[in-house]
Amino acid sequence: MAEEDVTEEKMLNLEDILKGVRLKIDNAFAEVIRRDEMKDVYYEALFKLEKLSTRRVLRILRESGGSHRFTDIRRLVVCSPTTLNIALDELIREGLVRRVDGRYQAVSPDWFVQNARAR
Repeated sequence: MAEEDVTEEKMLNLEDILKGVRLKIDNAFAEVIRRDEMKDVYYEALFKLEKLSTRRVLRILRESGGSHRFTDIRRLVVCSPTTLNIALDELIREGLVRRVDGRYQAVSPDWFVQNARAR
């Protein structure tokens, strides 16, 4: 491009560049704050779980990732079917676990918060 083709209108001045950078930084901070708030809501729900067996079931599901059959979870948690059923029912009711094709899966903080707002 020849020098005569470059006009002042086409060139960004330093002030415009700084405004653009500030906007991107503000958006990034807003996203960090949004994610922190979502984690706070999620962890608040976790701390409400009173039963040790329920917290253990959720920990196993979160650490193992993916979805699991009832019998697989029972083998990992080592508890009675009744205890596991009560724990899974509570976790589903609280929105911390969901059923996927007959299997159980821990939800992410993002998924939890989006569904909690929809309720």
